[in-house]
Amino acid sequence: MKKTILLFTCVFYSSSILALNPPVEDINDVIGCWERVDFSKAAQKKINEIEPWPIRYQWYCFEPDGYLYTYGSTKYTTQTSESLRDLFKALTKDIKYTIPHKGIIRTDQNIPNSTSKQSLAWGANSMGDTVLFNGKTLSKGTLIMSLYSKEKQKNIYYRYLVRVK
Repeated sequence: MKKTILLFTCVFYSSSILALNPPVEDINDVIGCWERVDFSKAAQKKINEIEPWPIRYQWYCFEPDGYLYTYGSTKYTTQTSESLRDLFKALTKDIKYTIPHKGIIRTDQNIPNSTSKQSLAWGANSMGDTVLFNGKTLSKGTLIMSLYSKEKQKNIYYRYLVRVK
């Protein structure tokens, strides 16, 4: 009986989280430019076990042709979709993205000066409600990308992105 209750609780909890933060379904959910939410270092340590991309300010543009562009800086600048796309015109197309399954964004990056690729499968959800965290308002529609560790059997990195107009 206890196992049945625990299983029901886990299924109910998982369903509730998905209802609160629905999964990305197709590229139309992500096309456009995004800015990473800059949380304090203390907050970052609470939500992320690792920091694979330590540049403080980051921007991303998911394009309709399946390419993803990224830009990072140690100094904050106000960016628009237009200014980011102008910046990206000079860059090569190194990162492709797809949404192979609901709730997954796969990125494939050609490694410069190499014949190898780096492939990552990101969990991808849209924030279903507006919340306040670390003094920041995370609005409904904020894109949540997460990396899962098979070894630890949990997410070890989260990236919160807000749309850039």
